[in-house]
Order: sequence, then C-alpha cells, then structure tokens
Amino acid sequence: MQTIFLSDLKAALLEHPQAWITQMEQQHWAQLRTIAEEIAEHRRTCPIILLSGPSGSGKTITAMMLESILDGMGLETHTLSMDHYFKSITPEQLKLAEIGEFDLESPERVDIPFLNQQLKAIRDCEPVELPRYDFRISSRVPSGRILQRKPEELVILEGIHALNPSVITLSDHDAARCYVNVQTALRTDHDQLIPPTYVRLLRRMIRDLKYRKRSLTETIRMHHTVQVGEDTFITPYLMSEVYTKEEMQMVSLLPSTAPEIAKKLGLDVDYVDSALTDMELLGKIIASNVANPRIFSPHLNMVAFRDSIGNGRIARGLDWMPCIKAFKLMDQWIRVSYSPEAAAATAGEMRVIPKWESIKDLPGVMYCENMKEIIERNVRNRTIFTAQCVCRTYRSYIDLGRYDPEYCKDGMCEHGGEDGHCFSFNRQAEFFAKKNRVYVPTMEEAMKRLEETERSRAIYTTPNTRDTTYVCSCCTDCCAIQFYEDVGLKDVRKPSRFRPVWREEPCVGCGVCITRCNYDAIHLSNGAVTIDADKCKGCGNCVVTCPTKALKMKIVHEPDWVPEIPYVDGWSLHDELTNESAEAVERWGASAKKE
Repeated sequence: MQTIFLSDLKAALLEHPQAWITQMEQQHWAQLRTIAEEIAEHRRTCPIILLSGPSGSGKTITAMMLESILDGMGLETHTLSMDHYFKSITPEQLKLAEIGEFDLESPERVDIPFLNQQLKAIRDCEPVELPRYDFRISSRVPSGRILQRKPEELVILEGIHALNPSVITLSDHDAARCYVNVQTALRTDHDQLIPPTYVRLLRRMIRDLKYRKRSLTETIRMHHTVQVGEDTFITPYLMSEVYTKEEMQMVSLLPSTAPEIAKKLGLDVDYVDSALTDMELLGKIIASNVANPRIFSPHLNMVAFRDSIGNGRIARGLDWMPCIKAFKLMDQWIRVSYSPEAAAATAGEMRVIPKWESIKDLPGVMYCENMKEIIERNVRNRTIFTAQCVCRTYRSYIDLGRYDPEYCKDGMCEHGGEDGHCFSFNRQAEFFAKKNRVYVPTMEEAMKRLEETERSRAIYTTPNTRDTTYVCSCCTDCCAIQFYEDVGLKDVRKPSRFRPVWREEPCVGCGVCITRCNYDAIHLSNGAVTIDADKCKGCGNCVVTCPTKALKMKIVHEPDWVPEIPYVDGWSLHDELTNESAEAVERWGASAKKE
C-alpha cells in the first residue's frame, strides 16, 4: 500500500500538477501493460476478460486503459459494463436503499440470465444488441448498439460481481479474470490516515454527483451498505484458489445450516452436510458446537480465515502451496480494505500476556495471565498441544515458496527453528486432536519451551477472554497481528493489565530495555528512561532482561480489563455451560475460573 501525505500531494498539484498526474498514470500504465501481455498470450482460449473490484476502485477507467493498450498491440477490444445489465428499480426501492433496507450491491440487482445469454453469444461471435442502464431514471433502456465479436477480438466486462461464479457462468477456459482496487492511502500532517476505502468513497461521491445525479449526502448515506456488499459479494470470490465454485456457492449463503443450503441449491442434504464438514475440517469455514443442526459460518476477518486454513492444512499434513496465491490476495485485500470501521470492529480481539518472569512475584495475577500456571495445568490435564507455527509457515511459503522452520527475517524467533512455541489449550486443542496431527508435550518439554520464549523478544498473544484456548509466541515479522497493526489496525492487540515502572537508582543506562522493546515505547535521554504508555503493550520483555532490575511491573487495570465470558467464532462458553452438560462444565470450568 502506498501512502501519500496530503501536504506533499497539495504541493505537487500546486507546483507541477501535470507532471504529478503523468507520473501516477505511468505507474498504472506499466502495471496494465504486464496484464495486457498475459491476456494477449491467451486471447484465443480466453476471449472475454472479467474485471472486478469494489465500488469506486477505478474499474471503468482501468478497463478503458486496458482496452487502449490491447488495441495498441493490434488486438481489437470492446469494453462492456455490468452496470448496464442491472434490473430496473423503483423510486421506493431507492429510498429503502438509503436506510439499508434494499441492497443495491447484491448480485440480485443483475439480470443474470440475460447477461450470461449475451456473454455466450459474444463468445460464439453471434450478434447481440447491448443494453444501456440510465441511472437518472434507474432503469434499463435500449441502446441501439450492436456488437458482433470477430475471432481474435477481445471483450472486457467490468463490474463488481464479475468474479462471482453465481453471476458469471462462463467456464475458466472462456474467460480471464482480473481484480482492481485502490492501493493508495492519504495521511494528514497530524498522522491521521485516510485509508483506500475512503479514497474510493471520494471517487464514488464525484462519480455519483457527475454522472448519476446523486447527491453527496445520498452517496455517504449508502456507504455502509456498499461496504457490507463488498464483504459479502466480492471478497469471498478473491479466494477461488481456496474454494471450488460449488464451495463458493455454499459459502455465499452462510451463516446457515446444511438443510437450509441444500434447499436453496437443490442438493441432497447429506451431500451438503458432508461438504460443509470437510470445509470446516480444512478451516475454510467455522461451525457451532452446540446447535443442532450445526450452524456453519464464514470467518469474521481475513487473518482468522488465513490462520484457520493454515491450521487445517497443518493438522492434516497437507501442502500449503495450493493456497499461497489466495494468501497473497488476502495480504493485498487487508492492505486496501482497512477502514476506521474495521479498526473499531477488530479492536481488542486479542490481548498480550506478559512474560511470566516479569509478574511472578506480583499479587493479583489472574490465571489467564500466568503462562507458567496455564501450561502446567493443561499438561497435567493433557489438554495442551503444540503444533507447527501457522504464521511462520505462512510467511516462509510467501517469501520462499517452501517451508523453512528457521525462517524469520528480523531474527526475532530467537528460540530457533524448533516448532512448538505456540500453544493450544482446551477447545482449540480438541480442534487439533480431531484432525489427528497433534503433539502433547511432557512437562519438561513444555517448561523448556516456556523458558526459551521468555528469553526471546516474542510476545505472548491470546484471544481477549479469560478462556485461554491458545497462546501464540509472536514476533514482528511473521505475526499476522503485527501485519494488521502495520496497515493501521493499531488496537487489534490489547495491552495486558501490566506496565513497567522505571527506577532511577539501580539503572546504569545500558539500553538493553530499548533493544528488547518491539513497539518503540522506551527511550533513554540524559540517563533517564521514559516509557510511552500509549505504545507500551505490557509484554514484560524489558523487565525480564534488565540486568539491574531497574524495571518492575505494576498492575494498571482492574480484572474486568479481561472479559469473563468469551464468544468466538459462533461459540460461547455460556452456550456450553447452559447446555447442562456436566462434561462441559468440568472441561471449561477451570479455564474460565474467576479470580
């Protein structure tokens, strides 16, 4: 993601506007030329190019530029807009859309049979009369334009649903698929981020006002519906490397039960249930534990989806390579889809657990904050498993194209290449056990790994509940949470209840604490150490390695800083306990202990 300061943008547009615009356009042209060359290479087998992207992403201008490049290569190209295949809507429906009661982003707005009829005719070089949608009256009208593609000619169809297999029924052999989005964020001089999502909103406001006679107020009012539509109808279809077409059709109907999906798709219930169960075992979707029939749901965010896929493949001993293309797309999507709303939605999902050595002598430490006790209890109960680190595996495959257990670019995984420093407990451990690829460490092994992690700069990270289902040992290179934080979701990882306190008398100004801090929260000036409370995560890295014990931890938040009753991925401890299952009470009671 490229970030441009507004002050620099203003200066460039005031001093050399045309030069700046030319520079930006040249970058776009260069990217499109690479795409055009690949399209040209497969023009005989894939004469139709499907170009998708969210509202305001620049689909139309990108399609026009791509057409121009292809025409310049001697390939006659025609560009069509999916907007012209919209169904007519009434003024009443438009008013409902403004208050979120009519979905303008749904694929149902597209006249799907008519669109596919025309695409197949165009593919077969048959003549068609192209439609035209008049946004001023929200209705489709005749255009009088006839298109008959000649062999070797190309057709570009751009639209937000162009990658949705439920909308476009052409085979992969007939069409090439492209995705476009804004990758530039703006930043004020006060360090306020205007993310790509809002840049697209600005583009949409200008477009709607100029070409669709829609006021700025109307466009802003519809923005939330647009965002929901993107997440529901566009994002899943970036994952064609993970899902089959049939699986994507099922996922698009979630959350739902197998009988409900079978009815909607006209499939056998047992077949659908089996398919959904297989997807759940591979981490592609999630399922409730207590509902009957089970409710299957999509993942709440991209990182959870990636981790679940990774866990599923690791657990079954499967190769990651088939998913790498999809994971790269996920990285790009997270970068361009960040918004303040996303930040708010993910804030506090995770929490830092301090290094045990830094808080072991403090009174008032809760069970869910005491790594040594958590590990010891679960080893005794055999409800602990260690597995290959999902994040490191992911980063290794992305960068190297293979798995290297010692791969970590910033060297923060100081405990070396041995896996097993991320722990799963209770429910998460049972998830792995179900997939038959788990390892239960002995007490000696578990304590050794604890000690190694304590010495490293890795940060213990867990879901922000008192139900400790897993704890990751996170570095700043491999960690998915770190990736979130780097693109702007600063509050995903909630600090612990603890903060370090500096004492001047024993401090010798060695600076070890500064090198140990992952968040640039500690500074040394004139022999005095200052700690930035806004940056500090309370991880204890600085405390455990201070040679003079000049840093000590203190509790700065009450116990309610950590929620008691979790609700994660459609499952809640409350649901289990109210199910009147003695086994459930016994199983989860210890980890939900009130301090």
